[in-house]
Amino acid sequence: MTEMVRAMVMTAPRTFELREFPRPVIGPDEGLLRIEACGICGSDVEQYKGHLSQRGLPMVPGHEPLGIIEEVGERAARR
Repeated sequence: MTEMVRAMVMTAPRTFELREFPRPVIGPDEGLLRIEACGICGSDVEQYKGHLSQRGLPMVPGHEPLGIIEEVGERAARR
């Protein structure tokens, strides 16, 4: 199992960096998704352009992911 994961991080308007992070530890009610694609919506575009607050930067944007389940916790798997 990989000990590090990668993500595109928005560091400023119109600016992204590829960064590595320690692989999250998955709890019994959680799962880990390897993102293959991510849709964008109007608020993502406004964030990218810098028209929304930049207070949360740096951040990993996107809330419409599509991917492959890499790991699932025991209770989550039962559900």
